[in-house]
Amino acid sequence: MSGRSAALCVGVALALVGVAWAAVPGPNDPRYPDYIVDPRVTCSKEGSFHHPRNCSWYYRCVDRMKIGYFWTYYFECEPGTVFADELDQCVHPFLAAPPCGSPPTTTPTPKPQVVPCTGVEGTCTTYDICRPQRVKKTFCAEIRCNLRTSNLRCPAGMLFDMSSEQCAFPPKETDLCKVFGCVGVPGTCTTYKVCRPTVSERVLCRKMQCSGHSTPLTCSPGKEFDVATRQCMTPPSEIDLCAAKTNITVSEQGQLKCSYDNLYPSNDFTSRLHCETFSLCDAGIYRGQKELCETYYECYRAGSEWRVRPLSCVAGLLYSHAEGQCVVPPTAAELCRP
Repeated sequence: MSGRSAALCVGVALALVGVAWAAVPGPNDPRYPDYIVDPRVTCSKEGSFHHPRNCSWYYRCVDRMKIGYFWTYYFECEPGTVFADELDQCVHPFLAAPPCGSPPTTTPTPKPQVVPCTGVEGTCTTYDICRPQRVKKTFCAEIRCNLRTSNLRCPAGMLFDMSSEQCAFPPKETDLCKVFGCVGVPGTCTTYKVCRPTVSERVLCRKMQCSGHSTPLTCSPGKEFDVATRQCMTPPSEIDLCAAKTNITVSEQGQLKCSYDNLYPSNDFTSRLHCETFSLCDAGIYRGQKELCETYYECYRAGSEWRVRPLSCVAGLLYSHAEGQCVVPPTAAELCRP
């Protein structure tokens, strides 16, 4: 056996002995805890690396014989530090990259204590501000704060802004919303009894008297002043008004035929007057027609004769004689397209 072969065999033997010695469990080697050496870490190249089971430990792989067999050495960092592979040394956790690094622990800065203040009653004014944006703010000339025995005031020309809880200049006159009050001029107003979309009374006036104007004003052509909303509105149409007569005779509606089996009659005259026929399609296929009415009639007995009265569905619904009830009208998608 040549000298080189003998040296190689000796190197292999020593490497195996070193590996076995490095893997001795804790009880047999009190320098290391059991979980540090067992199971043994794997070396694939020379260098120092953090321990996969404890970042406060690291191991070093050394190929002493340069034959591909590694000796493994274990080391423990100083208390409070971990091994950083990228720095090849033990550092504080916040200086190391993951997986061993961690952000530093900081103590949040306490927020300054805010002393609550309230406006003194009788010294506060609420402003309706329109510039630069619409907002309502309350400013007070005097405030009372905790831990203070007397009321406080802001510097001259300033008031306490209750929204920001700071002294500020009050809004300028040009920044405030303008308020114009208008009322209907007596003798030019009409009360309408409206039944659609809901039953209500609306008072509309042809002329209105507004603050800042010495003479009465009128709305634009076709509109009148609504006293309730204080706006110019289009008067309700005839079809939206409640019927002038609550009871009408059968003869007035084209001889509607009433009976106990036909309490909601209709005929060609009432259909042409109040109803509309809708053509229905589904995916381009014709499905039939549906007649829906804005006004329908109900029969009732008045002594020895039948009488009828007009009725309307609630807003958004139309009456179907075929179904005998108020229904939702078809949508644009359900209608046949020309």
